[in-house]
Amino acid sequence: MENEQNSDKENQNVSPVRTYKEDVASYIKKEGKSIADIAIAEESNREKRLEQEKTRTAIRESSKKLLKKITIVIIVTLLIISIGFLLKNYLQPKLPENYETTSLPISIENGAVVSDTENNIGQFAFKTLENQPGPIAIFMIDENGKLISLEKIFVSEKIYPPGELMRSLGQNYALGKALGGLFIISDISYYSNTTSGMIKWEKDIKKDLFNLLGLKSEIPIRTASSTSSAQEIAGRFNDEVISNQDARIFTEKSGSENLSYAIFNQKYLIIASTPDTLQSILSNLSPR
Repeated sequence: MENEQNSDKENQNVSPVRTYKEDVASYIKKEGKSIADIAIAEESNREKRLEQEKTRTAIRESSKKLLKKITIVIIVTLLIISIGFLLKNYLQPKLPENYETTSLPISIENGAVVSDTENNIGQFAFKTLENQPGPIAIFMIDENGKLISLEKIFVSEKIYPPGELMRSLGQNYALGKALGGLFIISDISYYSNTTSGMIKWEKDIKKDLFNLLGLKSEIPIRTASSTSSAQEIAGRFNDEVISNQDARIFTEKSGSENLSYAIFNQKYLIIASTPDTLQSILSNLSPR
């Protein structure tokens, strides 16, 4: 008897099973809606869910594309850095451990370049400078680390300045680039010989250094590598003062100025492809 009473109580606590059909009937009765209304509402909810899923998918795809772009940028950056490191440390000529150095009072980056050739050393040097932003100055050494003299560089280019000038040049020199122009700087041992030697060289210096310094002219100039007939250079050297230093500037008949040179403090000879380059070097020199 007691078991039957307990069973009745348990049955009273169990919720009746509801079906979808009964829920629909109850909703229609309670809300006054039709089955069509319910179908439309379900379709609307389904469309909303689809739209939300599309939005989430679009966000995921956009994130993937952004991540892909960032990854590509990182890879390209690392590749550029790696190539730069490779060029600097492996593909450029390596300097011997104990190489001779040159000492000049120019406050611009200075470095050595190895030349393994006896010919056209100067052109090799200035081609090295072409890809440098500047201002920069370099000197040349051979494979054994020995400094290649400026005289040897001139001879390799079949350039023969007056003997008194060559005898006055010292051991320290640099070939460089500044303000887009090229220059040669060398210490000197005899100021008077340097001055007289440069004056004598003026009649040939432009055609001698035409290719080496990348000079420009409004008329053809016969150089060592040229097969055209010889022509006189239409212009002359004039005295000017640049950065408080006496300078000589080659001026063509049109008034165009290019090749220029100066002797700084009677200690250093500077030959430049343009007056602006010469002025840049003179302004960067530190008196010693």
